[in-house]
Amino acid sequence: MWGVLERAAVSRACRAAADATRAEKGVEELRTACASLPWEARPYVGVCTRAVLVRAEEAAQMRRAAEVLTNAAAATRRLAKGIELLAEKEARALLRAISKKEGEELVDLVCSRSGFGNCGS
Repeated sequence: MWGVLERAAVSRACRAAADATRAEKGVEELRTACASLPWEARPYVGVCTRAVLVRAEEAAQMRRAAEVLTNAAAATRRLAKGIELLAEKEARALLRAISKKEGEELVDLVCSRSGFGNCGS
């Protein structure tokens, strides 16, 4: 289950980073278009500049969101790895307990069959 969550988090972070990159490219294209306005369209430079500023702020917010998602994906990965290690430790402890119990039962069986009674305790 944690592997699925980890993959989903990484996928979301990658998509957010790609969206932010596209937005940043769009800002550059808009900035270039504004810079290449013909002389007759100079009264619209203010409108174009405001549009560039708004788009640049949106792109910056998208980049920050992508960074947050990347950090969340890394945290999910660490959490999944920690849970996996914990599960492995629990499984090993359970196997040791089972082995110990089986060993004790074997000693009890050997002792009872040899006529010594319960020599394991």
